[in-house]
Amino acid sequence: MLAIDITVAVPGTARVGEGPFWDPATSELTWVDILSGAIHTADPTRPDPRTTILPTLVGAAVPKRSGGFVAATTEGFTDIRRDGSWTTRRTVLPPGRPMNDAKCDPAGRLWAGSCDLDFAPARGALHVLDTDWTVHHVLDDLTPSQRARLEPRRPYLVPDRLAPSNRRALARFPSGGGEPDGMAIDAEGCLWIAL
Repeated sequence: MLAIDITVAVPGTARVGEGPFWDPATSELTWVDILSGAIHTADPTRPDPRTTILPTLVGAAVPKRSGGFVAATTEGFTDIRRDGSWTTRRTVLPPGRPMNDAKCDPAGRLWAGSCDLDFAPARGALHVLDTDWTVHHVLDDLTPSQRARLEPRRPYLVPDRLAPSNRRALARFPSGGGEPDGMAIDAEGCLWIAL
């Protein structure tokens, strides 16, 4: 396998930046600013990112093959078209428990975690948006890891089934060494965790 190291600087700011996604097909970087409801897309060859603003919190935005995005929002899941127009397609969350993060699996399903706005223990859940916009509620009583006083618990899932089994801790981090807040799997199957 040929490894290529690419460093790209893109302009942009965020109050709470999350969910960076590099699209090799378009050579664009997409990320969200949760608190401002902004979805930013930057092309390193252009001076300014394109921004779509939603009137809600946005925990993640994942590009669609057909263009546009699927966003994990305060209410649930939102379809964002190429022109930036949007409609909330599935409202699945109670008030005060927005989506916090989301990733797409190889089958095209979007796995998204929700949490209490104050990151209260055992108030989070895991949801899956299927390709036909059916929403599955998969796990309850999850605790987000954004607060150092909470035990870090993030699901590491096998995406060929919706019902997780054999739940166990994948890794434990010593106190004072940082809290996990984001992870990705590379092309070789290695798990990378941001602390």
